[in-house]
Amino acid sequence: MREIYNSYFMNITEKVNFKTEGYQIVNIDLTYVGEEPRLEKFKKKIEENLAKELKMNPNDISCKATTTDGLGYEGAREGISTQAIALVTKN
Repeated sequence: MREIYNSYFMNITEKVNFKTEGYQIVNIDLTYVGEEPRLEKFKKKIEENLAKELKMNPNDISCKATTTDGLGYEGAREGISTQAIALVTKN
């Protein structure tokens, strides 16, 4: 699996300097929706890599994968969708 997600996410976080602005990422929840590729064997590595890049505890990052049981463009294998949600607090 290519590690494009790290560089893309890091470009976004570098534009907003959380620490100097007084913000802290508390946790991150990632969800992948698609039939293929299956992500079971990559989830732990994604969490570890993202935690390392963001200097966070891997336990504060959740990476999940699901399918739409054949519905929509994800189920028809025409594409995938993702969600990334971060809880951010101001110190």
